[in-house]
Amino acid sequence: MVNKVLLILTLVLSLGLAFFFFRPAFMPGTGSEPGRKDGFRAPPYPEYRIEARYDPRSGLIEGKLNLTYPNPYTFSLKELQFNLPAKALATGAEIKIEAGNFQGRRVEYITTGDKLLFLLDPPLRPQETAEVNIEFHTKVPEVAARLGRFRGANMLAGWYPILAPRTGGTWQGVVMDRGFGDPYFADAAFYRVKLILPTGYKVIAGGRAVDVRAEGRDQVWHFTGEQPLREFSFAAGPGWRYIFGPPGKVELVLAGDEGAGVAVQEGIILATAARALDFFQEKFGPYPYSYFHIALVPLAELAGMEYPGLIFISTLADFSPSVVVHEVAHQWWYNLVGTDQVNEPWMDEGLAEYSTLLFYRYHDPSLYRQRLSAAEGMAADPMFMDRTLKDYPTALAYRQGVYAGGRSFWLELEKKIGEEKLLAFLSRLRRDYLFRRLQKEDLLRELKSIE
Repeated sequence: MVNKVLLILTLVLSLGLAFFFFRPAFMPGTGSEPGRKDGFRAPPYPEYRIEARYDPRSGLIEGKLNLTYPNPYTFSLKELQFNLPAKALATGAEIKIEAGNFQGRRVEYITTGDKLLFLLDPPLRPQETAEVNIEFHTKVPEVAARLGRFRGANMLAGWYPILAPRTGGTWQGVVMDRGFGDPYFADAAFYRVKLILPTGYKVIAGGRAVDVRAEGRDQVWHFTGEQPLREFSFAAGPGWRYIFGPPGKVELVLAGDEGAGVAVQEGIILATAARALDFFQEKFGPYPYSYFHIALVPLAELAGMEYPGLIFISTLADFSPSVVVHEVAHQWWYNLVGTDQVNEPWMDEGLAEYSTLLFYRYHDPSLYRQRLSAAEGMAADPMFMDRTLKDYPTALAYRQGVYAGGRSFWLELEKKIGEEKLLAFLSRLRRDYLFRRLQKEDLLRELKSIE
């Protein structure tokens, strides 16, 4: 039975056929990486140290970035690529490189609107550790976007140069011509971040604040990720309130403007996030951070957005608790277990959608049946699932292919092998690919182990 499911999945993924679900279908980390053919060897994690001053009035970030990067490959690297995601996230956003050096010396580098390329001479040898320093400025536009400022709220994602991941022997860049989906992805790294903002601004971030102090007219915030993160994002606003969730092993904190118009939902948001964290830890495995943060911010075209240790919930969209559940699920399927969100977007979104349905199966069976019926209706649309972000012409096509298609795959697999076996399989993926990247070929190989 599992072999038949594998055959269907292989056909869907390799041939790009429309939903066969109507019929019976690493990057940096620890441990070995079986089956890899690109010369990868499991390394220690890279580490970012970032110091940035942000002026919310002008929307200007002045930053200094230090990256310690051990070459994880069995071959030398002649170049290092950093992605500059800002332009892909908001009109008017931009990252400008002011200076850069490699191993303490000036080297040649090339910048375009979406990438920074260091040319290394001599190359970085296998297992040799590089130290890269970059000075940059980022313009944050006045828009209600993932990188934007709007009505006093500041959303800071994709705001700094981030090391590009490698796939198939090449650096993976930023998708610039799509207003939907995730236009970039990154591999896990440690983060130590110092943020300087005007006094009176409250910050909530994808790291734990380990020190906050006043320095003249500024407030200085120090953050750590505790464990590796895929990226570091934050939100800030003047006079924001912090609201704490129910006591537990994970400290839940929600931040936002008291006048955001969602005060009546704050309790629901925190309670839903707490239940989802507990549920997914029970089903998939531990959440390894001591904190989980929620920012209530204005996002014009999104109901929510996931970042490591932090989610954005839009104050401009009609609120649904299922958005909170979906974004919490991404802490497992995007952050803990990384995927290629540009070339294989169905993997993390499909798992987050399946996880959301699973949550409601146990917590609200009536709503689960409604959502399952709606999901089955969407799955009937003849869209391709295994496409890249660039292959989808519209946001609707993207949602039908990536969200509905990915969800349908996991639901059909569950029908064939049962919930118990599927959850055991997903728990093993979380364990074996923790802070690594699960690619399509890895998933096919792992599915063969289901008995």
